Amino acid sequence: ELATKQVAAFESIVEILQKKNIPYMLVQTPITQKRYRSFTNNKELDSFFSNAGEYHNFNESVRYDDSLFIDDNHLNQRGVEQFDSLLINLLNTKHIK
Repeated sequence: ELATKQVAAFESIVEILQKKNIPYMLVQTPITQKRYRSFTNNKELDSFFSNAGEYHNFNESVRYDDSLFIDDNHLNQRGVEQFDSLLINLLNTKHIK
């Protein structure tokens, strides 16, 4: 569940970015599928973040094999290289540098 203080801080940051016309993109980085599926509010979080701006959940768009992780939350070097390549490609297609 999202903590009230965290939601307020997040919304404050988004508001500042929007007021200053600073482009931003929200990205949920990959975690193991087992860990990701252990959360019951993934759709709610996707909706929350999507309403705040352009949002990409790399747990839904790409399936990362468990062999690409050091632990449930951290990619190993091979995983980082795969994720970085996808993210850089996304940024380039959006003309974000």
